[in-house]
Amino acid sequence: MPAGIAAAQEADDLGLTIEVIGTPAEEVGNAGGKILLLERGAFAGIHAAMLVHPTPMPFDAIGEGTLAVAVFDVH
Repeated sequence: MPAGIAAAQEADDLGLTIEVIGTPAEEVGNAGGKILLLERGAFAGIHAAMLVHPTPMPFDAIGEGTLAVAVFDVH
């Protein structure tokens, strides 16, 4: 949510619309929440999407693994 709020603060100046969509049942079953939302049209007309997993700070984790990471800058 803080990421959406931060983006929304700049949206008007850039002529953009920001929507914050919660993801139900994200990690339950074969069809996660994002797939259900996609299939039911929640992302229709959306030009870009951002996924954020909030984490309380400070955050300590031992043995946390990552399956895939893509890092890029958007200007």
